[in-house]
Amino acid sequence: MRFFEIAITGLLVAAAVWRLAAGAASRPVLAVFLGLNLAALVMHAAFEGVHWQMAPAYLGVLLLAGLFFFERPLGQIPAAGAWAMIALALSSSFLSAILPMFRLPQPTGPFPLGTRLVYLVDQSREEDAAPGKGRKRELMVQIWYPAGPSRNGYAPYRRRQETTLLSSYQSVLATHARQNAPVAQDGAPFPVLLFNPSWNGRRTQNTYLVEDLASH
Repeated sequence: MRFFEIAITGLLVAAAVWRLAAGAASRPVLAVFLGLNLAALVMHAAFEGVHWQMAPAYLGVLLLAGLFFFERPLGQIPAAGAWAMIALALSSSFLSAILPMFRLPQPTGPFPLGTRLVYLVDQSREEDAAPGKGRKRELMVQIWYPAGPSRNGYAPYRRRQETTLLSSYQSVLATHARQNAPVAQDGAPFPVLLFNPSWNGRRTQNTYLVEDLASH
C-alpha cells in the first residue's frame, strides 16, 4: 500500500478504537480523526489516484463522518459502526495485498524518459486479423525515448479504456516517462529499437524493460 492509503486505513482503525474506548466522550477527538482522514483522502485522490481496492476504506470514511454528525440520534449504533470501520479498513488492506499497487523498477540509465502514443490507421487496407468486416488496418505504437526537461505529467501504465473492472487500478499507476516530453538533445543521434509484444500481447508488455533501455 502507498503512503496515503496506509494513512487512511490507519486513521480509520485509530478512530474506531478511540470510539470504542472513550464512548460518547470521543466526539472531539473523532472530529480530529475525521479531518485528518478527509485530508488524507483528498491527497490520495490527487497524488495516488482512487481505485477499487480502497473502496471499503472510502466507505469507512463516510461511516466515520456519519458517526460524528449523527451519533446522538443513532443511540447504541455508533459502537457497531466503529467495528464496521475496522472491518472496512482491514478489507481494503486485504484487497490491496491481493492486487497491490505495484511500482515499476527505477530505470538505471542516465536519461530521463519521455513517451508518446501514435495511433495509425491504414485506410487503404481491410483488417483481416479481427472478427467482423469493414474495419481498416490499425496499429498502436508507443515510443519511449531519452527526454529533455519537461513538466508534463507521467504517463499511466495503462489507459482506463484498456482495462477491465478488475484491472482498472492500473490506470492510476504511473510510469517513469513524461507524456509527450521533448526529445533529449544531448547524446543524439540515438539508436532505434523495435519491440513487438507478439500475438495477443499488449503495448504495456515489458514496460520496465523498454523504460530501462530508453534511459540508456
